[in-house]
Amino acid sequence: MCSLWSGLTFAVLLGLLYLLNKRMKGTANVVCPSFFMNSTTLHPELHLSEMDTVLSNYKISEINSENEEKQFKRFKGVVSKNPLNRHKNSIFEVGFTFDVIADVGNNQVLFQVGVAKRDLVDLDATLGIHEQAWSIAAVGCENQYICLIAQSDGKDIEKLPISENKINSTVSKKIIFQCIPSKKILMVSINTPEHKFVQFEDIALNKDLRSALAIYNPTLARTTLTVLQTSSLELDITTLHRLIFMSEDNNTISNFKVNEKFTRRNNRGNLIKYKGVIGDVQFNRKFYTGLPEYFEVIAAVDVIAYDTGTQGYIFEIGFTRQHLVDRGNTIRYLATGWVICAKRCKQDRNAICLQTWHDGQMKEEFSIYNLGRSKRYKDEIVLGFVLDSNRGTIKFSKRSPKKHIGSFNNVPFSKGIYPVFGIDYHQKVSLRLQTAESISRFSLFGYHFKTPVCLL
Repeated sequence: MCSLWSGLTFAVLLGLLYLLNKRMKGTANVVCPSFFMNSTTLHPELHLSEMDTVLSNYKISEINSENEEKQFKRFKGVVSKNPLNRHKNSIFEVGFTFDVIADVGNNQVLFQVGVAKRDLVDLDATLGIHEQAWSIAAVGCENQYICLIAQSDGKDIEKLPISENKINSTVSKKIIFQCIPSKKILMVSINTPEHKFVQFEDIALNKDLRSALAIYNPTLARTTLTVLQTSSLELDITTLHRLIFMSEDNNTISNFKVNEKFTRRNNRGNLIKYKGVIGDVQFNRKFYTGLPEYFEVIAAVDVIAYDTGTQGYIFEIGFTRQHLVDRGNTIRYLATGWVICAKRCKQDRNAICLQTWHDGQMKEEFSIYNLGRSKRYKDEIVLGFVLDSNRGTIKFSKRSPKKHIGSFNNVPFSKGIYPVFGIDYHQKVSLRLQTAESISRFSLFGYHFKTPVCLL
């Protein structure tokens, strides 16, 4: 008899727990299938890691760096496949031709050819600022000339005018590089070995030094660089910047399409103006089945907030049509954009706010961080996004601690929108996309302490 009452009591308690759980909405209530950031849209100055789920403006880890994409993001050119010979004298020749089509201002670069430590090449747009880089650049100079300038460690070592700075002027010459390891020197001549231009000394041949070629400013001059001795210099086409053309034989690069045999080998449709990436899922009511109804983004920030300025932002997460994303450096001014943006507050410049934007206007802002005297913003926040395509709403909240921020209504899911993740110019910012099982779930007797909860 006692066991019967115990059993009934236990059953009643289970029923009460179930009803309490339902009452408090503890059951899973949204679908959260995996989706990723689309690497083919990634701005060239940003990085993707962890299976295309983390966007950052710095390299988070050196692990498996050999397997990472080699394509240059800043240096608009290509490097050689092999390093310079450390033991024997070597020589390579590069021919250049440029046709001036607009006035070239002082210090505006048309092309650059040089030698540099491999891991330095893509740290900046040009080589000349690095200590372990030795380069020859064609630049506007003295208000009236195009000059060849020898550079290393941020210094101009030699200068040689080679042409008047006139529209429709065309120049073709050859640059000869001779490396002598026994003397640790790199001699550079123009057209013939006898016409020596500059001699670089104390060359660090014990390092991984590569030949590097780059071309700039297609609006100023049509420029080509050609390897003339292919047996001594082979270009690594996997490093070619996406905006630079290369000939079919892999020996010539240019900033314009010379003919049908010139192509952009690494052009993958990346974003150019917008510093960010687009998600690989389209939220469209026509494809309702299986679409994510919820996802999270963990934003980790370590910046000096003074760098943001009045118009800049730290990061933004939004939704818009794909073809509109690359119209500018932010999507918050788009009429058909629904955006949450982290930036300095409009009302209090000593705080960081999350702002909501639609129709190109800010709707609300919520203070999330007081900068203090250092003006340093270092924090990690979790943002959750609930999408209801039937009701046309996007709700978003800050989850640690939980705080409802706001929602967008009348979102045209019937026309299709994409998630967009953006990072502006700052020291260290990363956005981690959380979907499916990567979203934290905490439960007790079926009750989940944080909602919404994903159906797994």
